Amino acid sequence: MRPVKLLVVLALCFGTTACKKKPVEAAVPTQPERGTTYGDTSEAAQLELFFNSDYTLCDAHFVSKTFGFDLNDAKVYIGQKIAWGTTDILEGDLQRARQRGWDDRTWRCQFYQTGYTYDDALLLAQWWQVDVSDAKVRIEDKILSDNEWTIRNQWLPEANAYAGNLAGSEGHEGGEYDGADADLAAFFDSDYDACHAHMLVGTYFGDTLSESKQLIGYKAGNGWTGIVDSALADVRATHQANGTVPCQFYQTPYTYDDAEALAALWGTSLSDAKARVESKYAWGNERMLVGDLEQARVP
Repeated sequence: MRPVKLLVVLALCFGTTACKKKPVEAAVPTQPERGTTYGDTSEAAQLELFFNSDYTLCDAHFVSKTFGFDLNDAKVYIGQKIAWGTTDILEGDLQRARQRGWDDRTWRCQFYQTGYTYDDALLLAQWWQVDVSDAKVRIEDKILSDNEWTIRNQWLPEANAYAGNLAGSEGHEGGEYDGADADLAAFFDSDYDACHAHMLVGTYFGDTLSESKQLIGYKAGNGWTGIVDSALADVRATHQANGTVPCQFYQTPYTYDDAEALAALWGTSLSDAKARVESKYAWGNERMLVGDLEQARVP
């Protein structure tokens, strides 16, 4: 009987595709296995993609902390994501790592990894009238908030302009140089800062941060600080009533170390401490903030 059964089976399958085994397609992995060569994405090619991209050593550091890679493998991982067109996954990885960095200092990108130089930090320190270490921390904070554009396109150009103004004033008796430059220099010499200028953007002080700084400097240079203070009071009252905060931590005169000390005093995370500093400073409660900071610094 066995031969008959075999013939029946053969007859049923003959001339049809029912009994033909279909080839199994290999599943394409969502990301290459480590060491795998996939087209032009060998390790060397992936490294080249990383170095030719806009991703930085800081990004590699964040990837390294996220997955426990060494720095070279982190660069390869970034190159893989570029080669595979899945940088959206990479951006998610980076965003989570940056968020972690606000509460865990070991996750932060250190200044030497940012691509900025000591001269850049020195230039910004002179502009902000802080020490170089504080300037470095502010650069780290800005990168952690994924807003490096501000460093390259706002901070450094303005700091260079400020340095040029100071140098130019030395060659003229009485500091006679362009009026707008003089107003900007007066702003930096005043008690007002980037947070104050930012709050007044969109009022009659101007539509841009630079215009706001210039008009504040003009009024401060002429002794009309009451006008500035009155405008700030109006803006602060509106923001406090709406529960909005117009400034970011880096725009205040406080440092990373200040935030750490206040976080310990308040029993909060570092990111929460920075948020409190932003609201207190922007809403005009700086006296309370100064008191807390003095208390936090008591040994």
